[in-house]
Amino acid sequence: MSVRSVPVPVDDEADELRRVIGANVRLARRGAGMSQEDLIEAVDGLFVRQQLSTWENGHKQPRETTLARIGSVTGRSLAWFYDSHDDAPGG
Repeated sequence: MSVRSVPVPVDDEADELRRVIGANVRLARRGAGMSQEDLIEAVDGLFVRQQLSTWENGHKQPRETTLARIGSVTGRSLAWFYDSHDDAPGG
């Protein structure tokens, strides 16, 4: 089963939100000691590597249900993905 990314309107706030979420997806994954492939396997193939890379690079953002699933396997709450963190790029 594949999950499509949610297109986000292009403006400064949306750009920043995508960057924050993407940085946090990467931070959560790395903090859990997972490669991209490990994360994909942990969520039972809910998405593919190209989608994950697109999210982590801030080009698109995943749906909240997908973020919640990523959070469940990395030990992060859904709300955590929406906040800037000191150890995240630009945070």
